[in-house]
Amino acid sequence: MKWDFSNKTIGSWSDLDNLKIDQELYIFRGQSQLNWNLETTIERAFQRNSVDRAIFINHEHWMLHEFKRRAHLYLDHEPNHGDLISWFAQMQHFGAPTR
Repeated sequence: MKWDFSNKTIGSWSDLDNLKIDQELYIFRGQSQLNWNLETTIERAFQRNSVDRAIFINHEHWMLHEFKRRAHLYLDHEPNHGDLISWFAQMQHFGAPTR
């Protein structure tokens, strides 16, 4: 699958409805601080600490591993093991910094 990371500014729900987007796509809803760069929560967390990319990737893998290990405590139904988007969505729901 080729990802399209284009930017579109949506001013209302009807504007969003009129886009006719594919239902399988994910939409980034914005950020809570106007002065933040367009970055994910995990990118912001690691930039504050000036961590190199290898440590960032290792930490992300560790967080995913630990969440999967404990998921049965929080989830009635776990995503398939290889469905990373669903796992990261669940992690984000419970407050983890994610992409």
